[in-house]
Amino acid sequence: MSWDLETAKRYLDLTGDPTDPSDEVIQEALDYVMASVEFFLQRGVALRRQTEVHYRNYGAELILNRYPIQQIHSIEGGPEGEYDIHHERGCLLWVRHPFSGDITVDYTGGYEHLPQPLETAMWQAFMEHWNSINQETGGPPATGGGGVIVGSGDVKSLTVFDAFKVDYDLSLIH
Repeated sequence: MSWDLETAKRYLDLTGDPTDPSDEVIQEALDYVMASVEFFLQRGVALRRQTEVHYRNYGAELILNRYPIQQIHSIEGGPEGEYDIHHERGCLLWVRHPFSGDITVDYTGGYEHLPQPLETAMWQAFMEHWNSINQETGGPPATGGGGVIVGSGDVKSLTVFDAFKVDYDLSLIH
């Protein structure tokens, strides 16, 4: 599989009907999930080129934010000389000279194909997010009208797995 609009439409079982949600709305949901995953992991996972500036570095190792590293395009600042690239860890290691100062690295990093466990978790998050924004599958009512919330408000269930999920005893009456 892949993380793209076509695959999202298959997950949503869309048929090309004119009443189907627009590609733009689906893409926004895909982008939201990707941004959320990258925020929580505190690293980039999607393959793209980016430039990072690292200020006041000291030592022989520089860790980049998007990995695995695919290609280094340019490095400005830092020591002259040979360096090793640890692709999977996302770091550069200068062989002979430690450095101090500012370094700008232009590189391409991230996964061309997401690891299957990560992609599966992202599709699950996408479907959960989609259900929360799509009025036909659980999102807010189309009228935007309010309702009355009833229930005890007590915690109904709590799941911890890798994140958190809390369900409360509430329901909305229109």
